[in-house]
Amino acid sequence: MAPPVVSALIERAAFVWRALWQAAARHKRIAAATAAVLLVAAAGGAWALLRPPPPPPSPRDQTPEQIHRYMASKDFARQSNPAKRRYMHAAMASRRQQPRPTTRGDRLSDQERARLRENVRPLFRQVAQERMDKYFQLPPSEQTAYLDKMIDERIARRQQRQVQGNRPPRGNRPRGSGRDPSPARLKRRIENTPPEVRAKHIEFRKALHERMKQRGIEPPPRRRGN
Repeated sequence: MAPPVVSALIERAAFVWRALWQAAARHKRIAAATAAVLLVAAAGGAWALLRPPPPPPSPRDQTPEQIHRYMASKDFARQSNPAKRRYMHAAMASRRQQPRPTTRGDRLSDQERARLRENVRPLFRQVAQERMDKYFQLPPSEQTAYLDKMIDERIARRQQRQVQGNRPPRGNRPRGSGRDPSPARLKRRIENTPPEVRAKHIEFRKALHERMKQRGIEPPPRRRGN
């Protein structure tokens, strides 16, 4: 028979062991419950990301401010590229067909303006790239007419903006009123643009500006990185 002190130690050790075992079992249940909650949350997040966004609204039924807010939204960002371009062209056509004052995003928050620029910048670059590619695909005898068409469209858009918003022509705005790219973004743009593409951009812009001068039109001021 073990001495009383030894028996007490054995009982104490057995008590501690049972307590640790029960705690481990509880922790396993808690861990399992936590894992289940995380799994459900992850599944919900995956569904939110993978489910298709709702179809875009009709720009004809929206005010200019509503158009800007939608183009700054996550729903617009999640649309396919063709859907984004269809909406953007429809919005531009709606403004041409139904002239009305525009807020140009004046009531948007700074965060919304940043998202708007982030969402539409790639679309405008794609359009510009396609126009440039088409210019170089044309025979030289048709390139001047192509430039004239682009210039006429620019003049029409400028006149429309003046009528809608009573805004001065771009060439008459105070210096620094435009948005130049930040040095970091400009650096990334240069690094991510192949030299041959950048050379074509320069050649195309030079031809466009030369044609504008021939027609007595002042070309827009050059921005950093252009």
